Amino acid sequence: LLDYNGGGPSTYIQFTNFLLTLLVLLFGLRTKAKNTEASDKWFLAMAIISFFLWLIVKQPLLSSIIATLTALFAFVPTIRKSWKNPYSETLSSYVINVLRQAITLVAIGTYSIITVINPLTWVFANLALALLLILRRITLKK
Repeated sequence: LLDYNGGGPSTYIQFTNFLLTLLVLLFGLRTKAKNTEASDKWFLAMAIISFFLWLIVKQPLLSSIIATLTALFAFVPTIRKSWKNPYSETLSSYVINVLRQAITLVAIGTYSIITVINPLTWVFANLALALLLILRRITLKK
């Protein structure tokens, strides 16, 4: 199941990310998080749809595209917040995520759009946010 479509060892990294995200969701449900936005529910629905497309309908490419786009849209509030307050985010976590996703790309068993779309997207997204944090911090110090 984890080596679906030739992902190879890279799927273990992505699956761990999935489990950690699921854990955050479960904690949020358990504590009845009150600061949810309408967009949070939309992102959850899109994630469920992408999972359904992958597991039930057997459309992994469409599932990968929807899941990656949904995660990118969910990343927009972080970008917005980082622009306003670049010290509100930990720069090292985004640098580590660039490295983690780069390792994921190297660990892919069979390269295809399905196996590279997510980690490649996140290499660039995390790199862009890390650069944004650096540049905004420099700008604000002046």
